Amino acid sequence: MASRHYDFIIIGAGSAGCVLANRLSADGRHRVLLLEAGGRDTYPWIHVPIGYGKTMFNQAVNWGYYTEAEPELQGRSIYWPRGKVLGGSSSINGLIYIRGQAEDFDDWAARGNRGWSFADVLPYFRRSEDQARGADAFHGADGPLAVTDVGERNELVEAFLEAGQQVGFPRNDDFNGAHQEGVGYFQLNVRNGWRCSTATAFLRPARRRPNLDVETGALCAGIDVEGGRAVGVRYLRDGVEHRVAADREIVLSAGAINTPQILELSGIGDGEVLRGAGVPVVHHLPGVGRNLQDHLAGPGHLPLHPADHDQRRPAQPRAQDAHRAQVPARRPRPARRRDQPGGRLRAQPARGRAPRHPVPFRDPELRRAGLAGPPSSRASRCRAASSGPRAPARCTSPARSPGATP
Repeated sequence: MASRHYDFIIIGAGSAGCVLANRLSADGRHRVLLLEAGGRDTYPWIHVPIGYGKTMFNQAVNWGYYTEAEPELQGRSIYWPRGKVLGGSSSINGLIYIRGQAEDFDDWAARGNRGWSFADVLPYFRRSEDQARGADAFHGADGPLAVTDVGERNELVEAFLEAGQQVGFPRNDDFNGAHQEGVGYFQLNVRNGWRCSTATAFLRPARRRPNLDVETGALCAGIDVEGGRAVGVRYLRDGVEHRVAADREIVLSAGAINTPQILELSGIGDGEVLRGAGVPVVHHLPGVGRNLQDHLAGPGHLPLHPADHDQRRPAQPRAQDAHRAQVPARRPRPARRRDQPGGRLRAQPARGRAPRHPVPFRDPELRRAGLAGPPSSRASRCRAASSGPRAPARCTSPARSPGATP
């Protein structure tokens, strides 16, 4: 029996869960519980923009998944970072603010998903955004999520953008505006030199509300279903199982990997797959865990002449040094990030499809700062990625243990 009741239970305090916790608790009328398998976002490198090189491989804040061996990639397993901390992947990622493509939202709506066209979701993007450039038809300036321009530019970056234009790609100064195709500078989720994760932007202002409870270190073991309705959640904390009941709704926002895993652990998914794993079938739903899209990346390194890049900047190998360098105590300073420019390109322009291939560009300072980057300080990296696979992809297989790798 559940010992506690809430109106809403949110599983996963990541990019979506923190927003939901803020919105659902805002009026004070509903009791809300937010469960997060990871810990609090106290690791210093989370909050320093250049610190994503540290968070990307730190399993204290990162699930650190790997794919199964991929035949199309000569049997290799691909590293797949996912946030395991308040803020989820918004606390460990590269800080780039870029929305889904309008064409994808419109495609969802055309397939019968009312309310999911780009015109439908744009007001919510605008409501969330605190755009440094000000409000316009595509952006808001009064929301909690900071969106700022890269503050530091150099000749190497400008040369990359010029090269893109020379081969026919348009210059794009707003990848979240009317079009996403082209090359230009990214915008970042940074405020006053600090990372602006969803935990910072949405959850922190709501933490003092008496109707919101947040539990970290709470690993979801499954969802209880009675009479075809989800009524409660089981989770493990410090090795002890707890049960909580939801009087209105359970919101599952555990990310693209853990969300389908939790559904399958709860007996919701493809019946054949569940039976093969020894999980009792509660509801046959064959689409669970399928049709995944992600940006598989292939980096390339380009040698540079020593004179082509300024190597006079000192390394910043420690978190406290990076704090001092990037975040003055009294005066805001633009964020320093090395994946400054990039682009979104069409692989087959003649077919008229939306641009599917993000191409970020990185200069060589990261490795010299002890963080990440190419093997030589005289090389730059261009990373091509695809976000639209043709074949259906499956991201999970159910496991008896909720903590097992999906």
